Amino acid sequence: MYGWLQNPCVEWYIVEDSFQSLPTEMSSVTTTIDGGTYYLVKQTTTGAAGANACSGSVSSWTQILSIRSTARECGTITVSDHFAAWANQGWSVGDLSSIHINLEAGGGTGSIQFPTANVSTNN
Repeated sequence: MYGWLQNPCVEWYIVEDSFQSLPTEMSSVTTTIDGGTYYLVKQTTTGAAGANACSGSVSSWTQILSIRSTARECGTITVSDHFAAWANQGWSVGDLSSIHINLEAGGGTGSIQFPTANVSTNN
């Protein structure tokens, strides 16, 4: 899962699996969500993406990540629980701007079945 928040400008990720090793060494902060342990990471990055995703002239912004400690290929992702875990760290999560379900191919072969996605939001 991936998306953007406004006020402040934050790019966020929930990483369930990776074709590379999961970068869990980036953080010593963990939380349990949906039956799994996630490493929580906050960092600053720069580039053009923030200007495209956030209002105003943004050349640097915060990235917040939840990285699952043990990769999985299927299951529930309760996005609001990740937002709450980030807020519990004192990290400003702002206003939700977008949520994307991303699948990135890292080489090799494979397939995906995506039978169900239930999305709901509360203001």
